[in-house]
Amino acid sequence: MNSSKNERRTTNGFFPTPVWQTNGDWDSELPGFMSVVKRLQRDDPEETVKSNEGGWHSRGNAALSVPEFEALSQWILAEARRINPEFFFSGMWVNVNPHGSWNARHCHPRSTIAGVFYFQVPEDSGNLVLYDPRDVAVMMGGLPKLVHKHVTLVPRAGLLVMFPAWLYHSVTRNKSHAERVSLAFNCHF
Repeated sequence: MNSSKNERRTTNGFFPTPVWQTNGDWDSELPGFMSVVKRLQRDDPEETVKSNEGGWHSRGNAALSVPEFEALSQWILAEARRINPEFFFSGMWVNVNPHGSWNARHCHPRSTIAGVFYFQVPEDSGNLVLYDPRDVAVMMGGLPKLVHKHVTLVPRAGLLVMFPAWLYHSVTRNKSHAERVSLAFNCHF
């Protein structure tokens, strides 16, 4: 077979799934945020059960009205608006996950992006697992570097992660004896 000098090859990424990660300069604020989380948990100890298996999930959008989170919320929203300038928060809550707790596989309906900011992440306190949305892709063999059933992100304090709200995700079991604490949110436009 002759190859033509005019032959062109292209590679297209037709179904990419973006995951945005960034760190802000929040290290000095993290202890204060943790004090606020403890106050919220003390004032409303009843947990809301969503995807959490154990642990504490604040009610509704309680975190949106916390004055101490205002600067952080505005920074998160500014980061989200780099993706789409019309984004607004459609939900925000706090998660406190002690030893043995985890979050089951889930997505965030009625939202465009979902995200999480980590306040406290002890070693072995649970990783964020993002699942390949192309279910049939896992049936392919022979391309291990191109096809993954899931990707695991190891969180750290001060990390912000955002992803499409339709992307199924979970959090692995907290094996440490300290709490993993995060601020989760949804954005829509």
